[in-house]
Amino acid sequence: MKKILRFLEDLIEVYLPMLLFSAMFVIFIIGIVFRYLIRQPLTWSNEFISICFLEMVLLASCYVQRLDKHVKFSMILDIMPPKVQGVIGCIGNTVLLVCFIYVAAPSLEYILFLNGMSATPVFHIGLHIIYFPFMLFLLLNAIYCIRNIYREAMCVLGKNDLHKPAAFDAEGGSEQ
Repeated sequence: MKKILRFLEDLIEVYLPMLLFSAMFVIFIIGIVFRYLIRQPLTWSNEFISICFLEMVLLASCYVQRLDKHVKFSMILDIMPPKVQGVIGCIGNTVLLVCFIYVAAPSLEYILFLNGMSATPVFHIGLHIIYFPFMLFLLLNAIYCIRNIYREAMCVLGKNDLHKPAAFDAEGGSEQ
């Protein structure tokens, strides 16, 4: 079961964004060729690239959060004792979790409101489909915030060290 969940996580957060980036890049090059060499600009390439970019960023950011490798400005935090780091980390992740929960219901309501109302100009894809991955972004990041809060709380209680996270690396093994 753990392997299936790990595969689904990787599928959503790694492989799908890689596929979207590859498709975006290929269509971008094709668009340049058609616009400047053939002199027949493609009407759909910008829309395709925009959709791919949106989905790629939302899903790949979940992967970065899972590995806890996002950009951090932690010069001051790094010199603090591990328990203080854990308390500050708990506070920060709790704030993020509250924000994710706070925006979830209105976001879902808006996505459902868009059903049948609006579509993309060229492909006529419903905007509710385009924006639905935002809900996946909120869900996965909320789960990772809960995991981080637990890990940091254990550090505050002296049961583990924040410098040896319980997260998994890209290959699915424990970090060293």
